[in-house]
Amino acid sequence: TSLSGASLHLASGDGSTAMTLDGNGNAKFPSLQNLELTALNKAPHIKTTDQLTQLADDAFITVSNSGEPLQGLLIVTNYNTGHTGIFRHEYANSTTSLMSGDSGQWKSSDVDGYICVYTAVNSYDVYIKNRQGANRDIKALFLGTYQ
Repeated sequence: TSLSGASLHLASGDGSTAMTLDGNGNAKFPSLQNLELTALNKAPHIKTTDQLTQLADDAFITVSNSGEPLQGLLIVTNYNTGHTGIFRHEYANSTTSLMSGDSGQWKSSDVDGYICVYTAVNSYDVYIKNRQGANRDIKALFLGTYQ
């Protein structure tokens, strides 16, 4: 089967669209927060378009937990300030480390004045917490392995 200028839509059991594949080979997964697999000039893109969470000051979200033990890279963007941080999370050393990003915006522990991405000791849990004193619009993408 070939697609030429058309789209293929795959439905889930309830009839909603589970995946769309367009004529250019771009895949979209609406049920996965509109995860997209695309490419531009031979550079593959993995991106999420819907997972925007507004965090009030001192609010947090859990992006990995012991129910889904993930290890790997976490890309977090603060759309209010335009900053992105890349973190590495691993269970063995109980760490979530800032690998790239402005250290004036991001911390890998719970510290006032920053967006904090951290874990507990001997835990797969990863938290993103807003400690910047105002609401923040956050997107996150986890790329890693699953046990």
